[in-house]
Amino acid sequence: MAGGGNVTQGNTLGLFPFVGHGRARAPYVLINTIGGTYGVYEDYVEFLKKNFNLTTMKEFLENKNHLSEKIKAIYMWWYKPAANQELLHSLPNLKVIATSGTGVDHLDLKLISSFGVKVANTPFAVSNATADLGMALVLASARRLVEDCQTAVSPNTEHFATD
Repeated sequence: MAGGGNVTQGNTLGLFPFVGHGRARAPYVLINTIGGTYGVYEDYVEFLKKNFNLTTMKEFLENKNHLSEKIKAIYMWWYKPAANQELLHSLPNLKVIATSGTGVDHLDLKLISSFGVKVANTPFAVSNATADLGMALVLASARRLVEDCQTAVSPNTEHFATD
């Protein structure tokens, strides 16, 4: 972990007692954007909007005076929006930063915790898939699978060696 600090693993919805009680009372969550390379997947937005008032970084910057005190959380996707000192100062009621990945090395945990903000991540979200892929790569390498596949599909291959 970069810089020490608090990392909450698991469900952070307990920080928001109004979740599920209608959008009027739902907490405001800052995201970078929707779609594109660094935006939250469009497929996820409908689910998120059922429980949160999503605010994109562009909307926030255009309406900073109105939104700064309403935003309670940041949902980071591809390390965006960056949780730097300027952003943290502008969000006085921020309670949690949730990052969509397993690691927190991209966060300055000391800085974030100095604002009294919790950090949440998904540490075991891809553990099984990573292990499966690692084993597949070991087996493919040991059996020269890629090289043999290229030989098999090459128009220059006239016969296969039997040894």
